[in-house]
Amino acid sequence: MLESNTILIKEISKRAKLEKQVFPHSLRGSFATILAGKGFDTFSIIRSMGWRNIRMADTYINLTPNMILKTFKEKW
Repeated sequence: MLESNTILIKEISKRAKLEKQVFPHSLRGSFATILAGKGFDTFSIIRSMGWRNIRMADTYINLTPNMILKTFKEKW
């Protein structure tokens, strides 16, 4: 199943004319970043992604400075 997902994602990224290679694994990180940007707490993201520890979240969630500033302004 993993191999077929990889082939499907490669075909879709080729059609979209993406320059970087895309893998199912990278889509998980992108989704986690979107969740974080929408205000989901870290532990909810960790659980929903099936990660075992917070280090995984730190590796895959890539917040931009603007995302951090927006969250700070909303919460503070």
